[in-house]
Amino acid sequence: MDIKGHKIAIAGAGLVGSALAALLQQKGAQVDVYEKRKDPRLLKNYEGRSINLALSDRGIRTLNLLGVTDRILMNSIPMKGRMIHDEQGSLSFLPYSTEGKFINSVSRAEMNKTLVEKAEELGVRFHFDQEVFYKEEAFVLENDLVVDADFHFGVDGAFSKVRAGVDPGATHEWLTHSYKELHIDPRQHEFAMEPNALHIWPKGTYLLIALPNADKSFTATLILPNEGSFSFDEITNDEEIKSFFEAKFPDSIAVVNELEKQFKNSPTSKLATVRSDKWYDGHSTLLLGDAAHGIIPFYGQGMNAGLEDCFLLMELISSMTSWSEVASSLAASRPKDAAAIAQLSINNFVEMRDKVADEQFLLQKKIERKIHDLYPTVWVQLYTMVTFSHIPYSVALAKGDYQNKVMKEVLKITNVEEKVNAGQLQEVLEVLRLQGVEVE
Repeated sequence: MDIKGHKIAIAGAGLVGSALAALLQQKGAQVDVYEKRKDPRLLKNYEGRSINLALSDRGIRTLNLLGVTDRILMNSIPMKGRMIHDEQGSLSFLPYSTEGKFINSVSRAEMNKTLVEKAEELGVRFHFDQEVFYKEEAFVLENDLVVDADFHFGVDGAFSKVRAGVDPGATHEWLTHSYKELHIDPRQHEFAMEPNALHIWPKGTYLLIALPNADKSFTATLILPNEGSFSFDEITNDEEIKSFFEAKFPDSIAVVNELEKQFKNSPTSKLATVRSDKWYDGHSTLLLGDAAHGIIPFYGQGMNAGLEDCFLLMELISSMTSWSEVASSLAASRPKDAAAIAQLSINNFVEMRDKVADEQFLLQKKIERKIHDLYPTVWVQLYTMVTFSHIPYSVALAKGDYQNKVMKEVLKITNVEEKVNAGQLQEVLEVLRLQGVEVE
């Protein structure tokens, strides 16, 4: 489809909205973006969630279309695996890949600014301090002015005003946990911890994670239950805060500056999965990104999934003949993958919280790495499929479920760890064959 001269209106100038605007403008459309917040380039402090995000292959593929990947990665920090902190302060490192692949900790604010600048360079017109509503199959501004456009995109986040009109039945599935963000300053102008890792303090129903920033600080995120013992409801004063961290995350106390003050001043934010069954209104409006499929942030795929939406959209534009055909196709095919990454994110929250310090889980991952080394095309670990490939999320989820079933049988082998350590994999391979895995 040739979209030259088409008038496109986008609600939302976040990462996905600004990237989408640039891609469509690059194809010859005239794009106007409406954003309720101020221009992010004018803000000293970023208005929004976490200042850093995990950028991986799916997002990078979309950024490559715009030629901005190098600009964004210039100040990123490679994270090569998970650094696990136990209750004694001991560390263990779990690499993401045996091939040295890594994810990138990037600044949300700086990435947003870069994408807005790129879009403007291409000719996109931004209208900040302008909230958009959906009414009678059109975009309407606060002064009841109807936006003149041939097609509309609702990319205005998890609490989308556009989605409220397109799909009034959409829901937020709230997690029973919430989060606070804490800051870890540099120590003597250097990182206070290993910079090339995502740090995790797994403690069952509690979780602390930290990602590195380009200024050599870390952004830490504390996740606790909303109610019950050791919850945000119960931990309120300085003594309770300090004793909780001493018991659950003892080595973090040395690096989180002014812990008690930060804990009390940092807002408590909820976590939710957006469930929407209607992305396309059947006329001229399509939802994308968090507006269509907001997820909890425990697989580092929210931004990447939204950027992948844009990539898939551009492929459809190149192969189809009308906006209705493009929108209908995406709205029919993409939700199953959105549902899959939502489930994967929930699963990974449980994994990070409960399993990364579990001996059986660690043994399973060790054996899986051995199998992958021997049969790299036959056995690809779930994290690799999700993070370092473009395999549809729904396919990755199904393959991951199958692999877990196979590994349950492998772990039943007598003295399996000793045999794997000794390189004696005959029984492991026999179990794989019996479970239908094609290893020869």
